[in-house]
Amino acid sequence: MGIYGFTHILDCSSDDPLNFGFLFYGPRAQVEWRRNFGGKRVGEATWRALREFGCFEYSRVKTRGVMDLSDIHYSLDGDSVNYRRLILPLSDKGREVTHLLVCIVHDKPPVIPGAIN
Repeated sequence: MGIYGFTHILDCSSDDPLNFGFLFYGPRAQVEWRRNFGGKRVGEATWRALREFGCFEYSRVKTRGVMDLSDIHYSLDGDSVNYRRLILPLSDKGREVTHLLVCIVHDKPPVIPGAIN
């Protein structure tokens, strides 16, 4: 996913998306003050909006068995966050989706000539 990207792997064998577990969580993830979600469940996310959005998106990909590519934009405490996210469903034996591969690339901040970045 490039020099600025990272990847997560979720076990989505549970019927409840709050119980989808992060088997691997990208170490450079920039969510919840860089909290490491490795070994944790989606339901353990502190931020309600993040938890609900994650449950909705992850559950949709699991149910449909079709990948999702999203362009995400949100503002938190005055900071603007923009990234692209690809969620790929993974299955054992080509049937039921058991895992999700989540790839994220943050947009690079714009370089403004003469500005201090």
